[in-house]
Amino acid sequence: MYFIVCYMINKYVFPVHSPYISTMERREVPRLMRYYTITIGKTMSSHNQFMRQLGGGFTEVLSPEQSDIIMAFCPIVSRAGTDIEVALQQIPEGKDVILVVLHHYFNPDCTVPDSSRLVTRSDVILTVDCLFHESKGGLLNCPRNKAAVGKIRNRLNMKPKVIDAIVDIPDHRNRPVCIFSF
Repeated sequence: MYFIVCYMINKYVFPVHSPYISTMERREVPRLMRYYTITIGKTMSSHNQFMRQLGGGFTEVLSPEQSDIIMAFCPIVSRAGTDIEVALQQIPEGKDVILVVLHHYFNPDCTVPDSSRLVTRSDVILTVDCLFHESKGGLLNCPRNKAAVGKIRNRLNMKPKVIDAIVDIPDHRNRPVCIFSF
């Protein structure tokens, strides 16, 4: 017994394998950006919270060599300049780096200095400042942290990574109208 599934297009019936049903088009399909995480010091899992807030489009890898980007998290424990300098020495070179500077504050409305002025490495493509505190469960829920997430999303969208794929894109209006059996 054979079955033939047919589609109706503009009052004409075509079998599924017909060239009129579906066209193969070359499309660029975005792939997940691969990131490697480096934490310099105790972040109280703020780095995990931060990556969750960034949302989809990312996959963590086990080595910097496998990554597209390095996400470095640097909690400030003494002086910002000294802590950032030590952190930069621990971050491998050769990959783009996003440096997330974590300031230990209880108050979500406090003002912190812009840490990007302390970074001179050319492979650090973005530096953002965030607030965290252990009594608040890690990252604070504040405009500064939300802005940091937004800056990273915007920066990474400027450099989309794509792979070539051939995708079958059927006409969504075409529906099977009959099945013949014989």
